[in-house]
Amino acid sequence: MLTNYWRKADVRTSLKLPDDLKRRIAKLAASSGQTPHAFMIDALAREAERSELRQRFAAEAAESEREALGSGKAHSLAATFDYLAKRVAGKNPRRPRARSWRALTRQSHGRSSPSVSD
Repeated sequence: MLTNYWRKADVRTSLKLPDDLKRRIAKLAASSGQTPHAFMIDALAREAERSELRQRFAAEAAESEREALGSGKAHSLAATFDYLAKRVAGKNPRRPRARSWRALTRQSHGRSSPSVSD
C-alpha cells in the first residue's frame, strides 16, 4: 500500500518544480485530502513501482527469448489463445505443446515445412 509511504521517510531531499506543476499538484492534493508533500511521495512511489515492474517484465521477456532461441521451440499464438479462452470459460484444457518455432515461422510465411499438429 502506497498511502502514507512518506511516513517511513528518513532522508530529506529537495525538488525544484515549475510553478505550473506545483499549482497542479497543490490542487490535486487538496481534492484528494492530502498535502502536496504526501501527494508527491505517493506519486513517486507509484512511478518507482511501475518502473520496477516494467524492468522485471523486460528481463523476463529477454529470458523467454533466450529460452526460445536456445530450444528452437515455442507455443503458437493460436494454440495459446485457444488454451486461454478455454481456461477463462472454466474448462480444464490440455496445455499446448511447444513446437519448433522455425517450422511455425515457415508455415506462417507460406513456405513448405513439416506438418505441425496438436
